[in-house]
Amino acid sequence: MPLDVAILGADARPELQVSIDLGVHPELMERASALGCPLLLRMADYYADAEYKSAEVPRLRRELERLRLNPQTPRMAEELAGALARIAREAEVRNTGLIVLAD
Repeated sequence: MPLDVAILGADARPELQVSIDLGVHPELMERASALGCPLLLRMADYYADAEYKSAEVPRLRRELERLRLNPQTPRMAEELAGALARIAREAEVRNTGLIVLAD
């Protein structure tokens, strides 16, 4: 089961989400650690929920963009970072947080 990063709707159900597959999660976290991305590392435990308050989302998005643009980031992690940065941008537009749901 994937780790889902979501924007919750008014009914507290995921309205938009990006799923993180177990196969790419270690690469993403390894790069986040190497690049010093503390907010991204909050989702290091694949089997635990996490939360980002709306005030944290812009910084999380910047961490994701830095990871995505780093030439040492593997392609799959780069693509995932791009998808996560897009959902973070949407959360910024909506002035809301993100929830990380372990299935």
